[in-house]
Amino acid sequence: MSKQITVNLKAEDCRLKIIYEGYYDAAEEGLISEEERDEGTLLGFGKMTIPKHHRKPMLKYYEVDEFNSDFNIDNDEWEDGYDFDCFNSDFMIFYYHFLINTRKTATIKVEGEHIFWFIHDVFHAINDVVGTSMTCGPWEELERFKQAAEVLKKKGITMKESYVQRIVTAFNNRKWGCYDSWNRTRDFISPRSFIDTSVIEHDLEEEFSFEDE
Repeated sequence: MSKQITVNLKAEDCRLKIIYEGYYDAAEEGLISEEERDEGTLLGFGKMTIPKHHRKPMLKYYEVDEFNSDFNIDNDEWEDGYDFDCFNSDFMIFYYHFLINTRKTATIKVEGEHIFWFIHDVFHAINDVVGTSMTCGPWEELERFKQAAEVLKKKGITMKESYVQRIVTAFNNRKWGCYDSWNRTRDFISPRSFIDTSVIEHDLEEEFSFEDE
């Protein structure tokens, strides 16, 4: 997925425009290994530049003096007076949450593996952030998959079958939960758990259907 795509979302009282500017290879940039990329053990990497003039308003919104581990970054990663080239999806979610709750309109320009992930993160920002905490369980993740996939369906955006399967594999291999529930058991998912067949682009250019499970 390399062409520019624009998706408009209504998030709370904010009209949020996501401009996806093309594919970003985290392995080429050294953020993950080629093995992690090719085996699908780590997915969803992307990047965006957050403007410097949003730093102080964001700190004020979250009522903190500096960014810390709650945001999954160190304060010195985003220096005052400089734009922030962000590769951290958790911090992006906090940034989207800030925009959604302080702006009537906002535009984010992103690069990544697929626009699916940025839409998915916006739904995290709407539903799963309270203060400087973010809910991180398997139920929430699957719901955000469903919401993002529904947007793809409405916008006519497709995803390669092989990439959908990598998302499924990564979800099923991950240990989910927070605090005392880290190793809790869960139901495994399949493509039919969250995505419509019309969104799936078959790698062999033949009609796709879910296999019986």
